[in-house]
Formats: sequence, C-alpha cells, structure tokens
Amino acid sequence: MRTVIVIVIGLILSLAFVLGANFINKGKSTGAYLFMGLWLIFCIVDYCIGVFQAGYSPLDELGIHLIIFAVPAAAAYFLAR
Repeated sequence: MRTVIVIVIGLILSLAFVLGANFINKGKSTGAYLFMGLWLIFCIVDYCIGVFQAGYSPLDELGIHLIIFAVPAAAAYFLAR
C-alpha cells in the first residue's frame, strides 16, 4: 500500500512541477526535468533507508524503487510534451 501512496504523491508532484513551471513561463520541460532530478534524489534516499535501516534486500528495494521512480517520471515527461 505504501508503494501506491508514494506513486500517487509522485504523480501529483509531477503535475504540480510541470504546471508550475509553465505558469511562471519557464516551460513545461524545465518543470519536468527539475521534478525528475528531485524525485530521483528522493528515491535514492528512500532506497538507502530501506536497505540499511529497515533491512530489506537490495534487489527487492531496487525493483520497487524502479517502479516508484519510473511511473511519476514518465508522467512528467508526457505532461511536458
């Protein structure tokens, strides 16, 4: 359930970044790239917490975090187009 919640939050943030950048006349792609960079940092930090503090397997966490990153990043990419 946590994975779905994080993905939904990522989708909402991607929409906010793309529309926010468009609103301040920076271009949709600028917002998408900024979101993808920040979202990647979030995913890396969350991955490290899952592996080193929670004790999950690195491969299990990698599979989940690939999905957590890819779905909102793809949404930001398509929203910017």
